Amino acid sequence: MTTTPSKRAETRNPSKTWRALLLWLHVVAAVCWMGQALAVTVLLIISATSGSGDLKIGTVLASDLLDQKILGYSAITAAWTGFGLSATTTWGYFRSRWVTTKFVMTIAQILTGTSIAGAAYPQLEAAALDGENGPIVLATIAVGLVAAGAAFQVWLSIAKPWGRTRWGRRAQVQGALGRLAPAPTPVVAGLFLAALVDLTVGLVTGIPLPSASTVMLVIALVVRRRARMQLASEGSTPAVAAEDGGRRSDASPRVLDGVIAERTQVTDSVVQLRVAAVDGSPVPDWKPGAHIDFVLPSGKVRQYSLHGNPRDRAGWNISVVREAEGRGGSIEIFDLPVGSKIGIGGPRNNFPLVDAPRYLFVAGGIGITALKPMLEAVDRAEKPWELIYRGRSRADMLFADELSHHHPDHVVVSAADTDARPDLDAALSDLEDGSAVYCCGPSSMMDALDQRIGSSHPNITFHLERFAATARDDSHNRAFQVFLPRAGELIDIPADKTVLESLRPVLPELPGSCETGICGSCEMRILAGRPDHRDDILTGTDREHGNRIYPCVSRSKGPLLVLDG
Repeated sequence: MTTTPSKRAETRNPSKTWRALLLWLHVVAAVCWMGQALAVTVLLIISATSGSGDLKIGTVLASDLLDQKILGYSAITAAWTGFGLSATTTWGYFRSRWVTTKFVMTIAQILTGTSIAGAAYPQLEAAALDGENGPIVLATIAVGLVAAGAAFQVWLSIAKPWGRTRWGRRAQVQGALGRLAPAPTPVVAGLFLAALVDLTVGLVTGIPLPSASTVMLVIALVVRRRARMQLASEGSTPAVAAEDGGRRSDASPRVLDGVIAERTQVTDSVVQLRVAAVDGSPVPDWKPGAHIDFVLPSGKVRQYSLHGNPRDRAGWNISVVREAEGRGGSIEIFDLPVGSKIGIGGPRNNFPLVDAPRYLFVAGGIGITALKPMLEAVDRAEKPWELIYRGRSRADMLFADELSHHHPDHVVVSAADTDARPDLDAALSDLEDGSAVYCCGPSSMMDALDQRIGSSHPNITFHLERFAATARDDSHNRAFQVFLPRAGELIDIPADKTVLESLRPVLPELPGSCETGICGSCEMRILAGRPDHRDDILTGTDREHGNRIYPCVSRSKGPLLVLDG
């Protein structure tokens, strides 16, 4: 009998049931806490607005009874189950602003309720007996803030606003190493049962203390810490199959707190930056074709090709062209002075240099930054190569003079305002079988070259890296499902949502930088199914026989896709 994914999820993931129970207890306790705090606030308002007499005294005594005998239990249960959920799920405490806000507010509310309102009841009763309103008004404000805070937290849980924190953005770029794994079943079950034990003991003793919950919370944090240390020691990278024979996304898992160490304005529209680690530690090495994720202060993430000496561990060099019609990342970078703090992810290499008997490099504009380290490596290896470099004007063409001076017999510089288009057909006809053509530049240039090679030069390998994603027609998208065996989740993917968007509620730390299919940061491994590849990274046999997918744009040709997430 065939076992469906949903049945496997039920048998393999009992922790899902315990997480649901823990979440249920948290929601019930939080709603009780909010309602009881609101009731206490109303009673104190009645007391503050009443004249001397039984009503004024009775409402204070009633609020005291509610606060001391009931509210404390729901508050402690809601708080510690919330702490437990953050410690055992992928949300964490400080990765999303709404979670961090809830965490801070919960602590503030408990301190306010115990140190101010709870401790003030003897004074409130005395004030009620004397007919005074001052202390009662202050207590009303304090408890009212607690009630309003609880209501605000309910909204935070529903809306999940404000995006990621600085640590969350770093984890997003970090990929597999940045992801928080869900806790083992015994830990989740222990947190739920500990909350029930504390609630029972508190009702018997009359003292609402989270003793067992605190012990289990410490255990949960220790387990998570050990899991993170084990992952770091294994040097995990995004999963790809070594046996697929395809191109590997060679990504370093390390994420740096970076700084702009040097800034050089090359032209009116191009700036060169040298970025380094804030603490001066060596940066990871890289190979020609690699790029880094540049995390801006605004939270935007952009990818830039590395150039310079790959063995230079003191820092990385990138060049950025200002795009007035872009998405705002390059404009923000142009305004960053030396000393600006940034985040740096990678390096990642979806554009590696392969071995070939001969090379043709074709660069358009700022695309020269990706190709320059390659041609320098090929030149050191003393293999034949040629560069065709096209740009709008000679003055705006980065490295044009340097390359022409050092390699006059290998470099053709062509400026659109003074020179005719270079003869690509002639350059291709000179290549022997097995030669490699590398191109980085505008889509029109790469598409034209791709068409020429595909139609007339089938024995030449073509490698490209795009600045922008290829236009896609999503009007015929169909809904399907993705199964995640490790998470035990079967996810519906609507026609109007990407796989990445649909998976994030289950895997909130799933990385994704460009979200257009050109950077490779969201790479996942395919376990089963027929992928519909729509990225601009995979080519040829990688698309047909590889087992990688980029869920920011790619979909499924069948009703079910199984991914290792």
